[in-house]
Amino acid sequence: MNITYAVIITPQAQCQIDEIRNYILYNLKVPNSASKFTNILKTRIYSLGNFPKKIALVPDEPWHSRGIRKMVVQNLLVYFWVNDIEFTVFIISVVYARRNHTIHLMQILNL
Repeated sequence: MNITYAVIITPQAQCQIDEIRNYILYNLKVPNSASKFTNILKTRIYSLGNFPKKIALVPDEPWHSRGIRKMVVQNLLVYFWVNDIEFTVFIISVVYARRNHTIHLMQILNL
């Protein structure tokens, strides 16, 4: 049985996506790339509606035991968790891959 999950981008994650798009658009001044990159990112994010658990859990604690998963999209990391009761994937953060992830994940989970 193939179950499709709803994919919800949290306001925090949406803000991060907007910041990335705006950086490409206004700082790098490449509007075509900003649009193309945003489309690729959103396509990959919404693809999590099918088999979201094929993406591995973050190996580090306390995120692993809380069910946080990480998907790589080009030079970004998309963090999310899966609610199997409501068949929903929550996108909780989208960050640049070279950022300090331990500090960032602690801020996400208010640790």
